Amino acid sequence: MEKCDCGGRLEKIRLETFDFSWYVGIPVELRGVQGLRCDSCGFTTLSGQTINRAQESLVLTIANKREILNGPEARVLRGYLELTQAELAERMGITRETVARWEGGGTLISPHHDYILRTFIFVDLKKRSLDDALGSLDSLREVHTELSKVKAPPPFIIDSLVRREGGRKRR
Repeated sequence: MEKCDCGGRLEKIRLETFDFSWYVGIPVELRGVQGLRCDSCGFTTLSGQTINRAQESLVLTIANKREILNGPEARVLRGYLELTQAELAERMGITRETVARWEGGGTLISPHHDYILRTFIFVDLKKRSLDDALGSLDSLREVHTELSKVKAPPPFIIDSLVRREGGRKRR
């Protein structure tokens, strides 16, 4: 049994909603997830496994959206790949400043670079044995990264979390 910082016990509960925004830096609400609540102070949190599954579900949702990525979404995808701005820029053959401008909202990501970043994500997710959730890299054919479709997105709502196959852990 896990302990809370206050000394109480963390008990498993089902959370109707959970604000996941703090974990990923963009508005995300999880619905119907298993959480943990302290029997003493009432603190509510998520297990590490639930956090990882929620992050994978969010990344999959972002990578499959039809509109071009906005800066915060590109930052979430880069973070999931565990790359610095400089490392992503090197892999894409661009400058770190270009990545920083996308993420900061100074410039829009080009359709070409949007496509490359999504490809990195799909390849990484396949390596993590999430092919059942992804289908295949053919998903990219359905993505339309037209600049005319750029708009402020509503918060992401994740109703079901991706299931890990084979019990692999994140790197």
